[in-house]
Amino acid sequence: MPSTYSPNLRIELIANGEQSGTWGSTTNNNLGALLENAISGYVDVVVTSADQALVALNGVNDEARNMIINFSSTSTVGANFTVYVPPAEKFYIFRNNTAYVATVRAATTLNGTTPTNNGGSPPVFGLSVVIPSGKTVMVYCDGKSPLYDVVDALNHVDGSFSVSGPLAANSLSLTNPLPETSGGTGFSAYIANSLLYAADIDTLLQLSPSTAGLPLLTQGPSAAPTWGQVDLATAVTGDLPVTNLNGGIDADNTKFWRGDGTWATPAGAGDVIGPGTSTNNEVPRFDGITGTQLKNSSVTISDAGQLSAVSFAGSLSSSSFTGALSTANGGTGLTTIGTANQLLSVNGTGTGLTYIAPPSSMIYPGAGIAVSTGTAWGTSFNNTTTPITQAYGGTGFNTYAIGDILVCSSANTLTKLAAGTSGQFLKTNGTASAPSWGSLSSSISGTPNQITVTGTTSLTLSTPQSIGTTSSVQFGSFGVGTAASGTSGEIRATNNITAYYSSDARLKINVRPIDSALAALDKIRGVRFDWTDEYLKEHGGEDPVFNRKQDVGLIAQEVQAVLPEIVTERDNGYLAIKYDRVVALLVQAVKELKEEVEELKRAK
Repeated sequence: MPSTYSPNLRIELIANGEQSGTWGSTTNNNLGALLENAISGYVDVVVTSADQALVALNGVNDEARNMIINFSSTSTVGANFTVYVPPAEKFYIFRNNTAYVATVRAATTLNGTTPTNNGGSPPVFGLSVVIPSGKTVMVYCDGKSPLYDVVDALNHVDGSFSVSGPLAANSLSLTNPLPETSGGTGFSAYIANSLLYAADIDTLLQLSPSTAGLPLLTQGPSAAPTWGQVDLATAVTGDLPVTNLNGGIDADNTKFWRGDGTWATPAGAGDVIGPGTSTNNEVPRFDGITGTQLKNSSVTISDAGQLSAVSFAGSLSSSSFTGALSTANGGTGLTTIGTANQLLSVNGTGTGLTYIAPPSSMIYPGAGIAVSTGTAWGTSFNNTTTPITQAYGGTGFNTYAIGDILVCSSANTLTKLAAGTSGQFLKTNGTASAPSWGSLSSSISGTPNQITVTGTTSLTLSTPQSIGTTSSVQFGSFGVGTAASGTSGEIRATNNITAYYSSDARLKINVRPIDSALAALDKIRGVRFDWTDEYLKEHGGEDPVFNRKQDVGLIAQEVQAVLPEIVTERDNGYLAIKYDRVVALLVQAVKELKEEVEELKRAK
């Protein structure tokens, strides 16, 4: 019967009669590595994404197994983030050594980033713990399906309790404000006279007080409430009682509401008093606020019914006056409107305006337009054969050949350049002469590594030998002896690739052997496997040389657990191994094995 694994710590449980001869290695791994790390292990986790799962594996050391987990200061997430622990009962001590706020919650599966919930609509999610930057918190996952609540182990009370009578001062001590999810407000200090409102299903915020007298306005369920003024056009229905104007002070049906916001009594009663005499012709006017009559108006009406010394806002209809408004007062002095398309012209004496009619036709001539006499248009021209010259904004041409190009040969002269022969190009001859058509005929030779150009109507670029450069060059993908794969960062070659890594002792400090190399090697499996279809497709498809479906290698997660220095995470989130670095582990493991063999020889 194969081994199984414990649900919480994923320790290998050996079936009866299994692993004969290796039972001790498995047991030592369970007790000396897995269980020990669960009790006192420490791991540094580099956070690279807003939602990141702790690595959790069966039977080997991993991130989620450790008791103490530090979110590294070298994390690159650049914003607040959420870390997901396995859905299993376990204590953790988290240290947030980043500059951002961390949230710890349980995932529905190992290595997943879907938060646990009850499956309802809307769903109820499991509790989580928020860890501010620079803080250390002991966290407990209760392991209870389906929510798998994650709580602050030191401040959380599981279940309910009752208190008989009021709590005495200082009888309940919390290191942090009681959060909203535990029935608190999340605040330890408040702004005087502020209000608390729900900004989310589990978040309260404070609304600071505003100007005295302003009402609280709701913005609906999608925005926070605000202080403001009531919009009478949209927020009030029905008629506003007049007693509400100015608080009803001085309101009366014999008064009127003034523009300054007060009630006032009209200044007079009875008929409006007319002008002071029957001959001064003044139009009475009234005060706009009090309603009292103001005499001595500057507006008068003559006996002939004409207004004088008056201005108007807006337009007046033709029925408002008799007679014509003189040119001296801004009018035309005319009582009739001219016929269609006529123009107003100053008369010959300069004392008035008159209408003149346009000619029946006016076509632009080459010699110019005749000047008007002032009372009639000038001579009418009908010239359609002569083109408009350059001096009058024309080209001077009325016919062209296909392919002609207009060339400015002087400040006010255009000439035509006929089309060249097929394959020619237009070349400039500077400011001294017009451009012309030409043919490419050149041969550029040079020393090695220079470019050679030959040909008459085309360019052929060749190099006499390999191109050399001391500059930095970047390629997307690169093929040597074969086509490039098209996968960014990949190099393919059909022959040997020879290179050397820097390994001089003078470049290294803090040199020390790899501890327990043989035990670490025992935790890594050499495996046969099949690449996924997705991987093969991203790398140009299956082929017999570079992308075989069946392959052999190591598992990056297993190597990361024992030798994390040679495992890296690529931009696409997948792990990769520096396979050449595995040699160092193999060398040290052989040395440890050699010591064990020599010790056995000495014991005989």
